[in-house]
Amino acid sequence: MSVIIPVYNDAERLKLCLEALENQTYPKTGYEVIVVDNASDEAADIKGVVAQFCQAIAAYESTPGSYAARNKGISLAKG
Repeated sequence: MSVIIPVYNDAERLKLCLEALENQTYPKTGYEVIVVDNASDEAADIKGVVAQFCQAIAAYESTPGSYAARNKGISLAKG
């Protein structure tokens, strides 16, 4: 299973989301987490937040819109 999280300048809620995913009881081997930064400001440090969680990987999509970010995540998904 793949969990795709599009994000734009919201590092605080992203961290809460990733913490919740990390603390769930579903086996970590059963899913992957792909965070797609949709051209956030550098100050948001989305990549730095993602790096704190071993289950998540970071990707980047410059085309504005959550649809573009989701499509980028889908292209990387293995689940």
